[in-house]
Amino acid sequence: MSADPGTAVLLPLVAALGCATGGDAGLDLLRYQRALGTASQDPAAGWDACATVADPGLRGDCRMAVVEAWAGAKSASTSDLLARCASLEATWMAQECAFQIGERRSDPSACAQAGAFADDCRLHLATRGFDAWMPRDARVDDPALHARMIREAEAATLSADDLRVWSAFFRRVLAQQPTLDRRPCRTLPPPLDDACWRTGGEHYHDRLNMARDQGLYPCQGGDLPGFLRTVEDPELDALRQAREPGDLCPAQGAP
Repeated sequence: MSADPGTAVLLPLVAALGCATGGDAGLDLLRYQRALGTASQDPAAGWDACATVADPGLRGDCRMAVVEAWAGAKSASTSDLLARCASLEATWMAQECAFQIGERRSDPSACAQAGAFADDCRLHLATRGFDAWMPRDARVDDPALHARMIREAEAATLSADDLRVWSAFFRRVLAQQPTLDRRPCRTLPPPLDDACWRTGGEHYHDRLNMARDQGLYPCQGGDLPGFLRTVEDPELDALRQAREPGDLCPAQGAP
């Protein structure tokens, strides 16, 4: 979402159309729009203007949109923004609001206020920087990349042993391979070896799904497209063959 609440209005407004009903719906949407427009110049005033929205759900959505955009500026402290999040009437909105602040400000302390979304918030902070530090020829067994992943996890207040972090790491590395090669996974110490191996299998399912959905699977015979090829991996070959009738090639599974 843009740091400018005025330009951030469209998506929340579309969602709001399903929330505001009755004779005052049009007025509420207009008030909502005006509040976010006010927030583009003065976020605090925009927050206050959201109070004019009568529908509780729409009012909360308005304030959450203001705070999310406000988090991209330096005009409010994180503690003040989190206090505003906590004041939202719906618990899930308050938690989602804290999640957005944690994400926008790369601040795991905000994630701690995100309730049910706290772990997702931390995981996002730990893994969203792959584009900045992971080379295109990355390997799952590169010790320098492992050290960087550990630093990113700890900065997000996650354990360096959290296998969810490593699964995200392995998925990103394996996704960059033109031909999937899980063999280096077996050189890793446990439990990283199994986490890497399983992640590779899950990623291959994703590649198969893409081939099916885009009509790229060679159901009439012929060579596999490059992204479905594997290096010495009978398990993935068997997985692919098991999915051919009725899934990758629906007509072959028809009675």
